[in-house]
Amino acid sequence: MSSTPSEPCPSKTTLIIIGAGVAGITLAHTILKSAPSSNKREYSIVILEANSYIGGRIRSMNFQGYTVECGANWISGLERTYDNPVYKLAKAVDLQGHRSKRDDADSLYAVDDGGNDVTQEYLAAVETFNTSYERAVELVAQRKLTPQSDVDVKSILAESGWDTHTTNTTAAERAAEYNTLEVWVSDGLGNLSAAHDLKENANDVDLGQEEIFVEDPRGFNCILNGMIRDIEAAGGRILLNTA
Repeated sequence: MSSTPSEPCPSKTTLIIIGAGVAGITLAHTILKSAPSSNKREYSIVILEANSYIGGRIRSMNFQGYTVECGANWISGLERTYDNPVYKLAKAVDLQGHRSKRDDADSLYAVDDGGNDVTQEYLAAVETFNTSYERAVELVAQRKLTPQSDVDVKSILAESGWDTHTTNTTAAERAAEYNTLEVWVSDGLGNLSAAHDLKENANDVDLGQEEIFVEDPRGFNCILNGMIRDIEAAGGRILLNTA
């Protein structure tokens, strides 16, 4: 009776990480930093990213000569209330921004794509959205929605007076629904579950009241630059557009 000899173990293992957002970059960096120096040559790290940029939900663009954040824009929950790892990264690179309260009308200034002041229009849209949101939460409770009888958040908000299905939706209305709800759950209203996301306090997280609005010409994702350099210096690779 013959047997097939087992194949020798490869001398180097490749660790594949899916996603080059904050979690993926931090994971790769943590692995490299925690491994004994004698073991670093025994494996390589490859990060696969579907997008054309590093940062995941953190992404910026140039708008009228300014760096504007298209994804995450606030750091909510600072060290005195919550041991926030993102805030630690921000401090390490001296990320620029200012303390803010997004619900404080006196601290808000909204402009449209022509540079016009539309703050009052935006605040009016937020007030209308909040009124419809409260009605929608009541409707969900009254109907006792479950995953089996669920509807999307956009539909039940329309029933409650906030109808942005039409082509007449203004930029202020779109900004209001994004900043008031979508930014917390990272998805569009049409994809959200009313049974889950319109429950009382469904998306509340105890991060404290302190927050920073990021305004840095380098872009929010500069908080990752140091880790990226370390990963690449150790032979790690970040491959973009790999969907």
